[in-house]
Amino acid sequence: DAIDENFVVHPTACEGCAACTVMCPTQAITLYPALTGETRVTQTERGLFSHAQLAIGADGSGKLVTEVRKNLFDYTKEEDWVLIDGSPGTGCVVIASITGTDAAVVVAEPTPSGRHDLLRVLSVAAHFRVPAFVCINKHDLNLELTAAIEKDCEERKVPVIGKIPYQPEVVRALRRGQTPVEAGIEDVVEPIRTLWARLVTALGDPTEDRTS
Repeated sequence: DAIDENFVVHPTACEGCAACTVMCPTQAITLYPALTGETRVTQTERGLFSHAQLAIGADGSGKLVTEVRKNLFDYTKEEDWVLIDGSPGTGCVVIASITGTDAAVVVAEPTPSGRHDLLRVLSVAAHFRVPAFVCINKHDLNLELTAAIEKDCEERKVPVIGKIPYQPEVVRALRRGQTPVEAGIEDVVEPIRTLWARLVTALGDPTEDRTS
């Protein structure tokens, strides 16, 4: 609905996917490039980081995510894993994030909206034939909904590989610029380590392929 019946384009609804240029029978629509930021590849203590610096007020898009991914292609042989931090929802940005990946780890919270969005993302992953895994964050805030989410996943044969408890110290650590692992919040760190171990087991350790 980015273009209404009066052929008015609403910029806030347009994601720049260019579908309208394909669908228009008279090819009356033309898209022009718009500079909304810069993409960068940065070396960090944990490996290469491909990211983008958006202009003030600029929105992300599926095309931007694709460019950020492309920037890593020349470096992927130097890394054991490529992790893509996807956005919430099921829009173009999410589709661009999970397309062609080995797996999607969907993080959900035990709320009605969290459960609803989880099912939508799992449907997107299934459509693109990307294996999905689920992590329930703050699972102990609503045990009833956590159980419902686990049942949803069981019915769809999607493994729940992690359940992370609510811990107020996480927010305080983030304010200090620390991850839960760096802050040593053990009741959160241990489930994260377990999640990672289960994911590696399911996908296979890439370093083993390199040496075999």
